[in-house]
Amino acid sequence: MSPGPPLVPSALVLLLAGNLPAALAGPPVWVPVETLPPLPPLSIQAKGQSSRQLVWEVVPAAPVLAAPPADAQPVARGSAVPTGQLLWEPVLPGNGIDLEAELAKKPAPSALTIMPPAPSGPTFANLRALWRDDDWKPQISNLVPVGFGPQGPMLSLGGRAIDCTTGAGRCRVPESYNAWRDGIERQGDAYLNTAFGFGDSLNLVGIVITNTTQGVSGSGPRGQDPFLGGNMTGFHITRNFGYDTAMRLGVENWIRWDWPQADLQKNAYGVISQRIRLGSTPEGWFQNLYLTAGAGNGAFRPLDKQIGAQIAAQKAAGCYTWNYVPPSGIDCSGDARSRAVRDGGDFGNLNFIGAAAIEVVDGLHLIGEWSGRNLNMGLSIRPFPELGLVITPMFENIIRNSDYGNGIEIPGAPSIAMPDSVLTDRVRFSLQASLEFKF
Repeated sequence: MSPGPPLVPSALVLLLAGNLPAALAGPPVWVPVETLPPLPPLSIQAKGQSSRQLVWEVVPAAPVLAAPPADAQPVARGSAVPTGQLLWEPVLPGNGIDLEAELAKKPAPSALTIMPPAPSGPTFANLRALWRDDDWKPQISNLVPVGFGPQGPMLSLGGRAIDCTTGAGRCRVPESYNAWRDGIERQGDAYLNTAFGFGDSLNLVGIVITNTTQGVSGSGPRGQDPFLGGNMTGFHITRNFGYDTAMRLGVENWIRWDWPQADLQKNAYGVISQRIRLGSTPEGWFQNLYLTAGAGNGAFRPLDKQIGAQIAAQKAAGCYTWNYVPPSGIDCSGDARSRAVRDGGDFGNLNFIGAAAIEVVDGLHLIGEWSGRNLNMGLSIRPFPELGLVITPMFENIIRNSDYGNGIEIPGAPSIAMPDSVLTDRVRFSLQASLEFKF
């Protein structure tokens, strides 16, 4: 038998004839080569010749032609060819896509805009620690009040301890760590601080109610005091002037609930705090500087002025005191003397107070302050972001002034030496810790 004409897939025949729909329909069959339609003229591009036309091609899913089946039959032009396989199709010149023309139809992409970080918002505070940008920040002072106030309900729960307190005996330089630790047992002191703030310091006013609880120390002169006794309550009002400036007026320890255990001094004060933005973003090194300045009395006075006022109060109460004998020759009662000492320590003349704090990084402030009595320096840290735990260790009584001993000026009498029990020979160490809440 003589061999028949070569066979080709019918889909190729239909594609060459320009009938793509028919080529994609019907079962695959094979047809003789004699049935191929005449090809249209094609444009052949030599190797290396440039062209700006982008040609779209139909790519076969599996571009492998199987051998023709044994029962392949010739198919007439126009017959349906089944789907299921994609074939290559020649493209005539002029039927492609001009890439440059297509790109010209589309608008040029706009320049990429990088949005800067959102600027930091206003600064608030409850007691000493700051609240800003939905997060608690460390303290910006140790004993000096801050001008910033609350925004909505805020609660501070904390305490302060010092290794040697005034009046518990002369604070001497320890010879060893064990000697220092034993000195804390005899001369140390501690108390709790609670503050509840509310209001709108930015648009109206903020109110802060504070309470000091002295009955927590098991050492020093308070070792036998009732637990959680010695409470004193203070009141404070605050107002922000813009995002970075604020003022606070108040009285610390205004109400004594249980005298004589509650014997801290009453301090009236007024301060203004200013935030200075050193950087343009909320994060980074040395982004903020905080300054606080104002005036206060009570414990915000030099030690010799406090003792001088207590001597004057005892004299006014008819008590024997330095260089004074009552005209009657009869001393006052013990209770009258204690109250005179207490009243002499309260309020009195105003003195300058101030503080400065630099934000080293977010969560760490270096602090220096003048308490009206002496210079204190230290740091304040918030170790865990989004948790209002603030820890503030400080070195106090750094300058050698009346805390280290000098004369006390008494009107109408010679200068007298300060009692040894209130003096120090060294820098004292204090530690504050608080948990801050924003509701």
